[in-house]
Amino acid sequence: MSIRPDSDKEAKDAFADKRAALAILILGLAGLAGAFYYVTRPPEREAAAPAPSPGGDAYLQEAGVRASGGAGQPRGITETHIPNFWGEDSGVTYWWDDAPEKVTASRVDTGSESNIRPVDYSEAGAESCKRCHEEKYNDWLTHSHRLMNVMATPENVVGDFSGVSLDYLGGKAEFFTDKGQFRMAFAKNGIRRVYSIERTIGSRFTQYYVGRMIDGPDPEDAPCRNVAHVLALGWWIDKREWIPAVHVQGDDTDHDVWDPYDANDLTSYDLHCGSCHVTLSVGDWMLRSGGRKRITEYVPRPVSFQFSEYLAESHPTLVRKPGDWSETSGMAILDALESMNDIDIPEQAVQMGIACEACHNGCKEHLANSTTEKSTKLPSFFPESPHVHSKGTDVESLRGRNDINANFVCSKCHVGRRPEFANGGHTWNSTEFADAVRGACYDRKKADAHSMKALTCIHCHDPHAGTGKKWARTPAQDNESCISCHEQYRDRATLQAHTHHAPEGSGSDCMNCHMPKITEGLQDVVRSHRIFNPTDARMLEANQPNACNLCHLDKPIDWTLGHLKEWYNLRETLEVGGDDRGEVYSETALASNYPDRQGPVGLGWLKSPHAPTRLAAMEALAKSDSFWAAPELVDMLKDAHIMNRQLTQKNLDEMLDVTLKEKGFQFYLEPPERNAAVARLREELLEMAKKKAADKR
Repeated sequence: MSIRPDSDKEAKDAFADKRAALAILILGLAGLAGAFYYVTRPPEREAAAPAPSPGGDAYLQEAGVRASGGAGQPRGITETHIPNFWGEDSGVTYWWDDAPEKVTASRVDTGSESNIRPVDYSEAGAESCKRCHEEKYNDWLTHSHRLMNVMATPENVVGDFSGVSLDYLGGKAEFFTDKGQFRMAFAKNGIRRVYSIERTIGSRFTQYYVGRMIDGPDPEDAPCRNVAHVLALGWWIDKREWIPAVHVQGDDTDHDVWDPYDANDLTSYDLHCGSCHVTLSVGDWMLRSGGRKRITEYVPRPVSFQFSEYLAESHPTLVRKPGDWSETSGMAILDALESMNDIDIPEQAVQMGIACEACHNGCKEHLANSTTEKSTKLPSFFPESPHVHSKGTDVESLRGRNDINANFVCSKCHVGRRPEFANGGHTWNSTEFADAVRGACYDRKKADAHSMKALTCIHCHDPHAGTGKKWARTPAQDNESCISCHEQYRDRATLQAHTHHAPEGSGSDCMNCHMPKITEGLQDVVRSHRIFNPTDARMLEANQPNACNLCHLDKPIDWTLGHLKEWYNLRETLEVGGDDRGEVYSETALASNYPDRQGPVGLGWLKSPHAPTRLAAMEALAKSDSFWAAPELVDMLKDAHIMNRQLTQKNLDEMLDVTLKEKGFQFYLEPPERNAAVARLREELLEMAKKKAADKR
């Protein structure tokens, strides 16, 4: 959410009523905050929808909100603008009144069990789990989840706040402490603003900071003083330097640079990000904007949440009693539902960071009924409450440690909408589950048809142990994850017939072909989690990264297509778009998107108008020591996208054994400065590449 008032007066007006401000901001930015609601009878097949009330507030109509219910009928709200991934039969309905009997009668009866309220969570948090699960607890201590969003204490802050400064965008940023408190200041044109550092974000590659302005010219009711927001500079841990934060404001290009000296340009952290970066009670998470969007889209079964009773029980001071329902029932329910967004995350979290109960839900009853030897009350992997009515075959399938629930746990956070490749895969990380379930291996129907189990995230990832800086598993271990389902490829001859590469070589490593490294990570290009075939027509036709040319960067596209057609018996090229199996390629699309059909695909990608394609190509060329592409790689230091420049600088440093920072180049320099630096360094860098190539030969 960007809050950009045009004047101080507008800022005052916007925050005169905090509740109204949040509603306006959310509804005005529907694509980000997801607040275009249709208030209606939920999509329960057991009951007919009540007729909408006539008329209604003009504000609701303009916002795309339709009110219904009343006149003795239960009143509910569903977010119909967010379709459920698993189908129309799944999703969440938020009821103000008791859910209809026809709905509750068809749901699994979990009795008085509850794991969704703050009081259902252990008072000591993860420390409570250590007694019986010491190994998992110790793994969690080193997991990046633990410090995903924590208070800015000396033991949690890793950035250099020793009084250092950074010249940036014509001003100066300062990093210091004041009476033991961490501060970040931005000064330009005689105006200086000082920000408190309240919380940290991340601890593995970079650490960003959440704070508010505490000293500056802005009025007391200005957003920068009242909204906890992400600050514009973060700490690059491995490089030990301050750098611009990315993917927070704007599109991170030269024409849309996040200006840290503009106090009105800020993003509310708690509204958009906080609900996934800490441990909230699952009931609170379901009511906050971020949680509602995610559970609406990815909950694997129909769920009805009678939330007014939950609020009355868990947050009685927040319950907003609806007034006249005849015309404003939609806004009344929306207003009540939005009440959770009024609470700052640190006040609401049962534990800062992502701890055990973020995945296992409230475990107080489990702790009370367990010893180090046995437990008579296991945790439930799905929300349980007298206020929650969920469809399922029985209690155990609803709450147990099964594949559906395991994936649901991950879907609570690792989803969202990011820029996409041509095949729909996201171009940068943090949405791994959303990508994974759109690949074939997570399709439960296809798995059942082949008498196989659908893939789960924990098939490859230990949820308790962190990944670390680098993926630690070997290619053989990764291959085993795939072969555990695709047993036929244990036979070396069958594997070679499938890959057309030597069984022991990287060309037969499953993930190189089906999960190629094309996704922007925090300091590396990482594997896509959208499992797809190297024959994918959408990627090939769009001239976006394909698995073959990520290894064979010097080959032309027709070389690639020829091999794919021959090896996999693809049909002849037709003048139509590719089908879902990637077996048909459009000659029209190929001619349009490949200006040089005979040139190296790797160099063509570096010239692509698609920034993520340029990034994937750059890293593939640099990691493979493709010194022949050095001129084009050096030009990538001038790329319009800041992440492309950042990772290019890092890769060229490693490829050429050079430190570009010491030579006067930094990826965040403004265009005139960086272009001048590249022009000055170009010949020197190309000579380094020539020498490296000669030494390699």
